[in-house]
Amino acid sequence: MSNGRALRAVREQRQLDLSAVADFASISPRSLEVIEGGERDASRLQLERLAEIYGVPTYSLASSHIPNLPPCRRIIELHRPSRQP
Repeated sequence: MSNGRALRAVREQRQLDLSAVADFASISPRSLEVIEGGERDASRLQLERLAEIYGVPTYSLASSHIPNLPPCRRIIELHRPSRQP
């Protein structure tokens, strides 16, 4: 069962850019596109990284159904601009 639909839904609900998420998860943007498109499933390690970024339990990303999610502190960290010294 493809988890791409769930992954895309969470990323979009969190209003995160695909490239930024891919970079943070240490995968290529194309790989994340392929996973979200259902062409292949994410590996366990990829799911764990994405779950950490999205602030959800890993098991919730294994489903094609994602409930409404509360705000996540991790998103604030991803969106926070870098401070220049």
